[in-house]
Amino acid sequence: MLAHIFIRLNWNDWFTNTLPTIPSAAHKTLVSRLFTIFIKIAFEPNIHMQINTSKILEDAIKYPWHMVEYSELENLMKWFCTTVEPTIVLRIPEETNYADRAVLDLIRLACAMMPEIGNEMQQISNATAKRILYTRSMIRLQRSCAAKNPKLFATKEGKKVFNNAFEELLQTLNQSLRALAATKSHEEQRREALNVMLEIILPMQTQSEETSNLHIDSIIKWQATTAEPGNILMCSILSALGHMKAFIGGTYVLLESTICFYFRSSESSLEWHTPTWINLLQTLQMSLEKLELMPIMRNCSMFTLNVYILYKMEKMPTVGDQITFMQDLCQLIESIKTEPSTEAMMTVVWGSMIAWGCKIFLKEPQNSRKPLIMLSRHLQHLSSQAEGWGDGLLGAIGLKRDVVTNKRKVLTRCLAIVILSLFPNISYSGERVEPNEEYCSSMRELSMLLANKKFLDVKPLVVQAVNILKENTLPKIQDVSHLVCRLISLFYCSSFLTSVPEVWEMDFHIPSA
Repeated sequence: MLAHIFIRLNWNDWFTNTLPTIPSAAHKTLVSRLFTIFIKIAFEPNIHMQINTSKILEDAIKYPWHMVEYSELENLMKWFCTTVEPTIVLRIPEETNYADRAVLDLIRLACAMMPEIGNEMQQISNATAKRILYTRSMIRLQRSCAAKNPKLFATKEGKKVFNNAFEELLQTLNQSLRALAATKSHEEQRREALNVMLEIILPMQTQSEETSNLHIDSIIKWQATTAEPGNILMCSILSALGHMKAFIGGTYVLLESTICFYFRSSESSLEWHTPTWINLLQTLQMSLEKLELMPIMRNCSMFTLNVYILYKMEKMPTVGDQITFMQDLCQLIESIKTEPSTEAMMTVVWGSMIAWGCKIFLKEPQNSRKPLIMLSRHLQHLSSQAEGWGDGLLGAIGLKRDVVTNKRKVLTRCLAIVILSLFPNISYSGERVEPNEEYCSSMRELSMLLANKKFLDVKPLVVQAVNILKENTLPKIQDVSHLVCRLISLFYCSSFLTSVPEVWEMDFHIPSA
């Protein structure tokens, strides 16, 4: 009976002429109850397919749903998530109609997620809580879809539909956050972004890992193709991950991708986004103790590995533990493959290991020799790494993974020489200090590259590198990290290299949150 009355009422006329005659004190409660009626009746079997239903719901977008109270909305969304078929959020054309899509738009409007309507967004009470509720509900429905429809998600088309729905949610969240720029500070916007991102990230630790990985894949794709540098929603992932009790495998992939995204910047983002390693470490405070080395190594997550090295070395109780860790690292990094696009990222790892080796050297000059020489040997091996006949065949069929560039060959040779410079020959009397034989031999080999036709593309860089090394034949231990920075910046100019010297300083400590 109520449903038939609902269909026959002229709701445009009621909201225009009748609502104003009702005492204003009752408006919020009345509109809140009406909103629940609009949503619930839309799913009554006899009403759902009525041709008039979609027209009524589409017209309803003009009604003052910004007045809906949070408590009413919360109860409604609990009902919605447990009663309505969850595939509604996928918007599959064959399984949804105009009424379904209109209902989703009404919910989006009431939850302060429709900035395109303009000023009404600013009138919504408890907007932050409603945005959190909306995100939580949409994620819950998406996860229910995956649990109830395993066959759908086993297909390429099914995964595509799911990813499209999640990317649409990201776009909605992003637009809503951008609309806040007119009324909220950058810090307030960051808090808003973190609030909604937590609703995406936290379920990953307790619910289906397969579904979590689909979400992670979509986020990474969105970072690469859609999000502008400094995007507040994407950068909030770094803080959100820290609220997890433990990381899953895909978390490491997401963290690495988000750190890469974090270091992207543009002229327009400089006002609120200044990516530095110190700021990154501060943001990741809550995540640091949850990081584990082997998942990082399995994913070849170079930025995450650098963060882990800086944190782990600082937290180790004894120099002996640090030396053992350095030796283990020297062996583990042998498995990391690089491409031209990732070479600069790996230089940060080498630099951090050298910087920490120097810190150990100040405390234990003799015992620090072994891990540093191990690293030097590894770098020398990389510098002389040549393509075998099998590499060419693999490359021809697109299977080759490790591309050895001349830049990397020269830089690794230079870094090995820097390490060797720390262990000069000292005469018996102590009056004469000169480079050791291995250092001299390595310098000769580096200089010989100038006559090697295979290195013509980097010849000017070799000349500069040789000059820098000759100027610093026996560097002070405190100056080594700056020397390493000079050499790296000679070959690579990525934005993440600009601030790395700060975390390689002898007296650097990770800032507290």
